[in-house]
Amino acid sequence: MATSDMNKGVMLVERSNWRDHLDQTFELDPNLIIYEEFKRLYGDERAEKFRRYRELYEHTKKTRTKTAVPLHINLAMIDACQMLCPHCYRQHNPTHYDKKRLTWDECKAIIDECAALGVPSMFFGSGSELFLHKNGMDALEYATSKGIMDVFICSNGELMTPEITDRIIAAGVTRANISLDAATPETFARVRGRGYEKIMENLDYLIARKKELNTRLPILRVSFVNYHLNRHEKEMFVEKWRDRADIVDIQRPMDIKIVDTQPHTKLDDMPCTYPWEMMMINWDGNIMPCCNEFSKYVTVGNIAKKGILEAWNSEEMEALRRSFIANDEGVPRACVNCMKCLDDDVEYEPIPG
Repeated sequence: MATSDMNKGVMLVERSNWRDHLDQTFELDPNLIIYEEFKRLYGDERAEKFRRYRELYEHTKKTRTKTAVPLHINLAMIDACQMLCPHCYRQHNPTHYDKKRLTWDECKAIIDECAALGVPSMFFGSGSELFLHKNGMDALEYATSKGIMDVFICSNGELMTPEITDRIIAAGVTRANISLDAATPETFARVRGRGYEKIMENLDYLIARKKELNTRLPILRVSFVNYHLNRHEKEMFVEKWRDRADIVDIQRPMDIKIVDTQPHTKLDDMPCTYPWEMMMINWDGNIMPCCNEFSKYVTVGNIAKKGILEAWNSEEMEALRRSFIANDEGVPRACVNCMKCLDDDVEYEPIPG
């Protein structure tokens, strides 16, 4: 464990990598950085609260012990994205998406419920581009104002203008995950489609602005899904971002075709711990146990009819947890296929030039 004079109990990060899908190319602990920044910016009380949350998170992952409330809520406010990534399920099955979005009142109600329950962490932008929702930035500011400590955003970066970036930093957003998948404009055009120069400008501004304001938040993570269209740039990507981003992640590709076909029927082991950590609320209000595309088959309710705590304690979630522990025939087929979906040799057609 890394040490400092802060607190001997601070937990180092343990990445959720039980599928062996990440090539972890960083040497820092983002949780330690957030702890230090909380102590510097807000004082000991908030830093200690953050430490306790991370300790509980790590304990929950290691022991599969259900907490009183979910430790993390993933909120997808909108289903839209302006990118055309061939490795994304959105391109493989566009009929799955029909431009649904949660209203601002619905989003505020979800954030209010999370805050009232004491949910410590929320993620915005999963499976979509957060800033295409007209209230995307408002949601980040509202979540931090309501006391959600650990606020993640996921974005392709094109709409993270200097104005948005200044608001992200001012709001106290803790983590920014930016999907890039390329080191050069040419490859970016083949695997994402548009916006390379604008995205680089936006990230340059974020990095410079953090330095100017003497803040390490938000933690900047850049990611690269490593497959045949961009594999030749893997090392170049790592070197490009090693000294600029806080985390550089190389991800194994997922065979998005099996989301619909689900060919696999059994597992030797079920190491997934998501049902003890989190839930996701989708843009149509469906509540699911995780953010993976397979999760559409494992919904446990809808936020219009079932509250977060009710869903967390529901028989559907309890049955899922029991099946994972037993690793028996009760494991949903979608979860089996999620565990078996990684395929380093999968190929997709590049975006037409």
